[in-house]
Amino acid sequence: MNKPKKPQSMQELMTYYDNTIDLLQVDIDMLKKENARLQKIIDERSHAQTVSINDGIIVRGAEADLYPNEIREILIDVLKAARANIIKEGTRRADVVDDILNANPAEGAPSIRAKAIQAAFKGYVSMDASIRKKLSDLGITFPTKVSNHHKAIYYGDDRYKVSVSASCSDRRGGDNTAAEIIRKFL
Repeated sequence: MNKPKKPQSMQELMTYYDNTIDLLQVDIDMLKKENARLQKIIDERSHAQTVSINDGIIVRGAEADLYPNEIREILIDVLKAARANIIKEGTRRADVVDDILNANPAEGAPSIRAKAIQAAFKGYVSMDASIRKKLSDLGITFPTKVSNHHKAIYYGDDRYKVSVSASCSDRRGGDNTAAEIIRKFL
């Protein structure tokens, strides 16, 4: 393999860098196309996991997952709750819902997240770095503090806000805050 000739003059140096930039731009364009192709595959596969177009059971709406498979997990969770509390045994609805639940096992992310939120607020006295970190790992941030309260926001979406006391003297305050966050965010 021949090494490129070392530029001797300013003109050769400028030509060398112009050629290098052109080659890098070609690489960038090629990588952008490859990235778009791979993103399309990812989108199609994730869409296929959460939507069944072939049999028309569910058509995906405009909401996007805030964490992997969030919408699917929520729907499975809602079906489980409906099956346990509303749908009577021995009915067609029960059989259909049971069939769907059996065919679609879930990781249980909403309940795992709920337990993590409850643990973060267990014995809550004030918002410290440890609690912030635990909640940040769950997509809950605190971008503003208004008087004696922090505003918790879920994945940066202003539709999902909860006010959290900066300091809490009530021994149940942390539990109540966790319950409100779970109800609003999960």
